Amino acid sequence: IDAIVKDGRFELRGLTGKLFNGALDLKGKASAADGADFALNLAQFDVNQALRQLADLDRATGTANFKANIRGGLKSEWDFVSSLAGQGAVDGTVSAKVKGEQSGAALLGALAGQAGGLGQGIEGALNGLLMAFGSGQGTLKGTFQAEKGVIRTNDLQLVNAQATTRVTGAANLPSWTLDGEGQVVPAKAQQQIGRAHV
Repeated sequence: IDAIVKDGRFELRGLTGKLFNGALDLKGKASAADGADFALNLAQFDVNQALRQLADLDRATGTANFKANIRGGLKSEWDFVSSLAGQGAVDGTVSAKVKGEQSGAALLGALAGQAGGLGQGIEGALNGLLMAFGSGQGTLKGTFQAEKGVIRTNDLQLVNAQATTRVTGAANLPSWTLDGEGQVVPAKAQQQIGRAHV
C-alpha cells in the first residue's frame, strides 16, 4: 500500500495484492467533501473462486479481467451506495460445468420448461444461464455503467462453439433488486429462456 493523508484528504497512490488469485491494482482519492473516486484493475482472477465467494455458485472455471472506475459520496454507507457511479468492463476465458456431456442446445429444451426457476435469485439465474451455455471453453465479455447506485449492462455475453448466452439488465443496489434477461442462442435456433426478478 502506498498512501498519504493530508488536510482531510486520502490519496491511495497504489494498492497491489491478490484477490481471487488475480493481480489487484487499486488507486484513488477520497475526502468528506468530494467523496471517493477509485480506479480498480483485477487481472487474471479465478472465475470459480469469485463466483463461489460472491454468489455461492460452483458452475464455472477459467480466468478473467475486470476494470472499473467508480465514485460515490462518503457521508454514510447509504450515501456511497445510492450515489455510486462509473463504468467498467470484464473479459476472459470461461468453461461452464455441466453434468455429463450435454450440450447447450440439449439443455435449452429442459430449461425452457423451467424458466420460472430463474426468478429464485441471482444464484438461480446464473446457474440456469451457465447450464444453457453448455460444456466447452468460451469467451466472456461485457461492459457496465453505474449511476445513482444502479448498475446496468446491455452487452454481457458468453460465447462458445455450442451457444451464445447474452445477458442484459440492471442491479439496483439501494433497493437490493435485480431485473435482468438472459437469452441463449444455440447454433441453429434462438429461444429466450427466462426473465429473472430478485
